[in-house]
Amino acid sequence: VGVGERATPDGAQRAVTAEDAYALLLRFAGGGLGLVSLVSTAHHARGDLIEVHGEAGTVRLDAERRLWWGRAGEDLQCEGPLKASSKDAFERVARSFWSAIHEGAPPDPPLAEGLRVQALLDAVRTADAERRWVVPEPVG
Repeated sequence: VGVGERATPDGAQRAVTAEDAYALLLRFAGGGLGLVSLVSTAHHARGDLIEVHGEAGTVRLDAERRLWWGRAGEDLQCEGPLKASSKDAFERVARSFWSAIHEGAPPDPPLAEGLRVQALLDAVRTADAERRWVVPEPVG
């Protein structure tokens, strides 16, 4: 769900021109549901947090790079902080892209993966505009 307008300090409404907040409700092919949310302007936010909950248990990666996991009915266990970060992931992709251009190495991730991500983002925009479920276009 996108935010079209926001109040200014003087109380007027102003069009939102940057996607600084969003929430996505996902329905997977196998029937599971997913929720993705981001608010980049939130005060006192906990930072990046990825959680996956299923009938067998939970996995969580938090902003301090700690990995938590546990089977259903058991306490969560913690490992970390892990050495890798989101910055490390970006640097790895950038290095791979450079290598593909300058050394002819196969790109990683491959172009098809990027196209699938773009198809998902296009479906999200359509779903928001039309207020309905949208299946991403298949990518070869």
